[in-house]
Amino acid sequence: MLILVTAISWSVVVGILGALGGTITGFCLNELSYVLKSRREDQRTIGRALAELLEVMHFAEVVPETMKTFKNMLPASISPEHEIALRNAIEILLPSSDSLQKRYDDAVSSVSGAFPLLAYRLRSKDVIRPIIKTMRQAMSADSNAAKLWLNLEDKLVKATLPALKALILELAKRHGRATFKDVSSRLAKPNEISQEHTDILAPIFAQIQQAVAQSSIHNKTEK
Repeated sequence: MLILVTAISWSVVVGILGALGGTITGFCLNELSYVLKSRREDQRTIGRALAELLEVMHFAEVVPETMKTFKNMLPASISPEHEIALRNAIEILLPSSDSLQKRYDDAVSSVSGAFPLLAYRLRSKDVIRPIIKTMRQAMSADSNAAKLWLNLEDKLVKATLPALKALILELAKRHGRATFKDVSSRLAKPNEISQEHTDILAPIFAQIQQAVAQSSIHNKTEK
């Protein structure tokens, strides 16, 4: 009789433990599923912000980097007016800064829910290009002002890039190891305008080359 009662007691305990184990397992699986889903959503959010910030940095530095390439091809230095005209021509070929600003603001807003401090640090990092574009156009009418602005523009971009790159690397690291590796490799390469845009700019550049060459010949004749 005692053996029968003991056997029944153990079967009850085993049944309770089995049911409890199933409940705990189900709870753990549900929690794990929630964590993985939340992590995937965070990764998508971070990825979106990363893509937009990479574009912000690209368009901030592409004009001075392209100008550096063009100026190395010229036989002599060009006037500030010519340089600003060429920079404005490069700017025209780039996508509108207004659409980029909207996409960037939306991406940062989506980050703010899960990472409010990160979103705070990302805010307004996209204003560099609109400010430079506005100031360049305002300074183009006066030669002295144009010369002063061109020097300031490159320094402003150079001073902004380290902060942008640091945030880009932080976002890439949060997104994943593979992304961090790819982005680090991308940041190590020079940022230049595409060959397609270079071909479009070729006629303008040829005219500037001709103007520089004629100016150089004229100066030599006067001497």
